Amino acid sequence: MPDPERVAVYGSSYGGYAALCGAAFTPELYRCAIAHAAPCNLRTFIQSTPAYGGVNAARLLRRIGDPARHADLLWSRSPMSRLHQIKIPLLIAHGARDPRVSIGEPEQLVAALRACERFLSEHLGGRYEG
Repeated sequence: MPDPERVAVYGSSYGGYAALCGAAFTPELYRCAIAHAAPCNLRTFIQSTPAYGGVNAARLLRRIGDPARHADLLWSRSPMSRLHQIKIPLLIAHGARDPRVSIGEPEQLVAALRACERFLSEHLGGRYEG
């Protein structure tokens, strides 16, 4: 039988998005999470899809949603919208030249998490590694 104290969630690309969703939407199920090349904000992910991916971009708009028409829906399904719920250790990895997921995705996530870390350090005490 699996030990619930030793369950991690890990993924890359869409799997990384799923790992972030696990950490943000259901953190009580996991001890830690690893997200590699993961979209964290569906609005900015779709907006940053490379122009050369015309067919891919159209497919994303159809399958996930159009940021111009479905902004609230996309935000509600983005791990960025639930950062305050992440209570487990999170490792974020990303290549600067990833052709599908812009480096801006993990950068906005890390910046927001650092702000959370600073806030918690100020109000709860403890270490801030900023």
